[in-house]
Amino acid sequence: MDFKIAQLIIQDQSITYALTDRTLRIVDFSGSTTLLGCPNPDPVGMHLFDCVPELVGNQQDIQAVLDGVSARFELAFVNREVEPGKILYTTLTNLPYVSDSQEIAGILHIVKDVSAIARAEQEMLQQRNELFLMRDKLRTQNEKLQAAISDFQKIDALKSQFTAVAAHELRNPISTILLYTRMLLEDDASNMLSRHVQSIAVINRNAERLARLTSNMMELLRLELGQIELAIVPHNLAEIVAKVQADLEPMLKERSQSLHFHSQPALPNVLCDEDRMLQILSNLLHNASKYSPDAAAITLDLRQDENPKFLHLAIIDRGLGIPKEELPRLFEQFYRASNAHNASIPGSGLGLSIVYPLVQLHGGSIWFESEVGQGTTVHLLLQAAER
Repeated sequence: MDFKIAQLIIQDQSITYALTDRTLRIVDFSGSTTLLGCPNPDPVGMHLFDCVPELVGNQQDIQAVLDGVSARFELAFVNREVEPGKILYTTLTNLPYVSDSQEIAGILHIVKDVSAIARAEQEMLQQRNELFLMRDKLRTQNEKLQAAISDFQKIDALKSQFTAVAAHELRNPISTILLYTRMLLEDDASNMLSRHVQSIAVINRNAERLARLTSNMMELLRLELGQIELAIVPHNLAEIVAKVQADLEPMLKERSQSLHFHSQPALPNVLCDEDRMLQILSNLLHNASKYSPDAAAITLDLRQDENPKFLHLAIIDRGLGIPKEELPRLFEQFYRASNAHNASIPGSGLGLSIVYPLVQLHGGSIWFESEVGQGTTVHLLLQAAER
């Protein structure tokens, strides 16, 4: 090989070499003394071990190369602090130097700068260690999460069990209270003082409220357990609305409220389970009445949706209204709008949490538009039956 080409390769690859005789005295040198590790600027004449202290302790390995027993001896990734805070990584390779007479005349000591490779390997090792630490942390977190899930499932099961027991145990005494209060209210009131009649009416009203609450608790439990089965067939929604209106008539009459139903002509039937649709509309209209003032009008508007596969029912009141920032939380269990609390309007916050999954089970959707003090519009999309 041309000498200049060899020099270019040595420089480009950051290689330094030192050639020794059989006594390990350096007889030739090329490259950087810093890379070689030699303290003298001219290492020629120095003993190899004095110039390269990292070889001390490896005399037998060097001698084996010198004797032709070993083809090479190498120390990989030797680090040297060439300046304060600056570490240089080198690989030291020792090869037998064969003379023209084919005898081993000394050692060819080659030093290669492998700092970039060493740092890359260190970074990879560090990243691997960090990944192992992260994996261990994730494993620990996963174990904690699994334990938390298990605890939550136990608590949820206890909650469901408590709900079922509480609702069942409350139902019988509430039914008895309602039976006797209704009997008293239906009897001739001439033998009772007016204040007694009013007291019985209060008892009856609150017993009915407790009955609705226990019914809602059981309904939520059945929904959570997936025990609701629907018989979805075509129904005339106007007829269902009329049944709900008849059921709510005493409440509406007590507060001098009116209910108005408007429908586009020749609409198709809706696909629904009649009992569950009665339940949905009853909940929504009960809320519309409860949060509206006395003598208020509640409007139901039924029309074909833009998507002909659906009918759009809007329930419009001019009542209390709901703060816009609270609209997304209306379907949460036990959640009630802040202004409803402030107005001391009674309620459990369960009705809408039952309505929402029932609407979804029907393949429909529900959402609210509202403005505080101006009223609320509930929008229902219900699947239309084929004509």
